[in-house]
Amino acid sequence: MKEKLPELPAADFIMPAKSDEGIDKGYVRLPVGLSEFGTFIRSLLGRPQTITKYYRGAYEITQNDVRNFHELIMQRIQQQNDSQFIQFTAQTIYSDSSNVTVNSLEEFLTYKEVRPIISEAIHLEWSYLVQFQDKDAPEKQKITIAFFTKYRQRHNLPEFNEAASLEIKSIGGGYILVKIEHTARSWGNDIESLLEKQIEGLLEEEKKINKFLTNKAGFITNSIIYLFVIVMFIGLYFGIENAEENFTNLVNNIVNEKDTELNQKLVQLSLLFGEGLWQQFIIRCIAFLGGGYMLSLLINYWTYYALRNYPPSFILLTEEAYKDKEKSLKNRKKKFISAIISIFISVITSVIGSYIFVKYFSN
Repeated sequence: MKEKLPELPAADFIMPAKSDEGIDKGYVRLPVGLSEFGTFIRSLLGRPQTITKYYRGAYEITQNDVRNFHELIMQRIQQQNDSQFIQFTAQTIYSDSSNVTVNSLEEFLTYKEVRPIISEAIHLEWSYLVQFQDKDAPEKQKITIAFFTKYRQRHNLPEFNEAASLEIKSIGGGYILVKIEHTARSWGNDIESLLEKQIEGLLEEEKKINKFLTNKAGFITNSIIYLFVIVMFIGLYFGIENAEENFTNLVNNIVNEKDTELNQKLVQLSLLFGEGLWQQFIIRCIAFLGGGYMLSLLINYWTYYALRNYPPSFILLTEEAYKDKEKSLKNRKKKFISAIISIFISVITSVIGSYIFVKYFSN
C-alpha cells in the first residue's frame, strides 16, 4: 500500500537568506518524494483524458444547490482515494456583461450581488491531487460543471460550444455542462455517474400538455395551414358554382325577355361579355386565395413561435433573478394562451373569409 499523502497546503514556500547575487531563492515543498517528482510534474503538464456531457432541460440553481454539489464531490473523492483538495472556483456571469469569480465555497456562499442584474450562467470548477493505487505520484484531476440559462455571446467559455449556443439562442431553455479531466478512466466514469444522478434530480418534469404543444409546434402549425387552405378551396368551389349560376341566370333573363327585339338582346349580350365579368371574377379568386394564404402564414408564424416555448431555467443568485423568474413564467403562460387563441382565430378566419367570398364576391 502506498504511503498516504501528508496533510500539506497546495504549496509551502521556504525563503532562505539572499544569495551572493542578491536575489532571493525560494523553494517549494510538494507532497511527493524526490523519486516521484518527475512523474508528478509530467502528470501536471500532460494532457488528461476528458469526459464531456450536456444536459438539456429546465432547472433552478441556488447557492444551496452549489453547496450540495460541492459536498457531494468532496465526500466521494475523500472516501475512495487518497487525495488532496487544491481549489474551488465559481464564476458567475450576469446580464450586464460583467462576471464575478470567487476562489472558495465560503466566498461564494457569502457573496451578495447588490446591483440590479440577473445571474445568467455559472461556471464551477474543482481541482484535486489524487493518488491512485497503480500510480507512483499523485495526479491532478479537474471537474467542471457549467449552467447556462440564456444565450449571450459574452459567455465565451470553451465549454459553451456552437451547437448549444445556437439552440439556446433560437428556442431558449437551459443547458448544463459536465466536464471531467482525469487520468484514470474508472475514476472519471464514477464521478460522471455521481453527477448525472444529482443533475437529473435538478431537471424539472414538464406538464404533458405543454410538452406536447412545444415538441409538436411544427406539426400543429402546418396542420392549421393545410386546414386553412382546404377551407379556402371549399369556399372557392362554392364561389365558382355561385358565379356560374348567377351568370347563367343573367344570360337567360336577357335571352328570354319577350318585349326585347333580337338585335337589342344581341347588343346586351355583347355588352355583358365585353365587360369581362369572368376575368374580374378570376382576379377576385386569385386575390382571395393569395390574401388568405398570406394571412394564414402570418397567424401561424406567431403560433409556431408561441408554441416553441421551452420552459426557462433560472440561476437564482440575485434579487433581480427572482423577479425575472416570476416575469418569465407569466410570459410563458401568456404565450401558450395566445397560441391557442391564434389557432382558433386561424380556423374562424378561414371559415368567415370563405363565407364572405361566396356571399358577396361571387355575384
